[in-house]
Amino acid sequence: SGEPSPLYEELTVKGSQRLLEQLRDTPAEVEQFIFSSSLLVMKPAEDDEPLTEQSPTQAEWDYPESKLEAEQTIDQYAGDVPVVILRIAGVYDDFGHSIPIGQQIARIYEKQMESYFFPGDKDSGQSFIHLDDLVSCLVQTIEKRGELGRRERFLIGEEDVMSYEELQDSIGELIHGEEWPTIRIPKAAAKVGAWAKDKMAQDDEGKPFIKPWMIDLADQNYPISVSRAKDRLGWRPKHTLRGTLPKIVAGLQSEPKKWYEEHNLPVPENV
Repeated sequence: SGEPSPLYEELTVKGSQRLLEQLRDTPAEVEQFIFSSSLLVMKPAEDDEPLTEQSPTQAEWDYPESKLEAEQTIDQYAGDVPVVILRIAGVYDDFGHSIPIGQQIARIYEKQMESYFFPGDKDSGQSFIHLDDLVSCLVQTIEKRGELGRRERFLIGEEDVMSYEELQDSIGELIHGEEWPTIRIPKAAAKVGAWAKDKMAQDDEGKPFIKPWMIDLADQNYPISVSRAKDRLGWRPKHTLRGTLPKIVAGLQSEPKKWYEEHNLPVPENV
């Protein structure tokens, strides 16, 4: 929702602090503490230069802000406990199971009005990571625990980043078998449209996914380099969103009702 929640502070930040305080006081040796942070704590790239672990941070809404605050809390309370922070890109699998990707596919599948428009820079893009690759990364992180330093940070995602335009066009062509028209519109116009549609919704269930606050973040650019993970963990992603999209769309086309239910989306009347 993007709305503030006390759980961000209570669970993500203070929960990490409480756990570390207990771990520091236990007589058992703690070999490794892994924290799953988010790529969204990073300041978006202003050009096509890939982000690295040394790039500046700039969390812009409550969820990534809580992750960044938790990272700082972990640095403060970890003591001698070895810490690995993984800044993870958006996760998906062969069936989808990604909120932004699933929502975008549904909009194009249903030919909703919003699926033809995009506010901002269509050439920007965001890194994603296949669930299988994330699992293998976690395994490698654990197996390498004896070789890593006391404080380690890694960006975890795919270096092959599809631009927002590429993603939109690919989904449209895979679903409908033809080139998908994408029209760039000013952010101000998109905000007005999102606000109006949200206000016109009859109930919470009918509320649109796209909120006015999302418009400013729509074209943030997150190309990344995973060179450090390759060197230190011996890990690199084996999947790409580009290569997996046909499987995700095939799952929708073969079992549309199941696909919508799996993505917690309202099933269209014609499905």
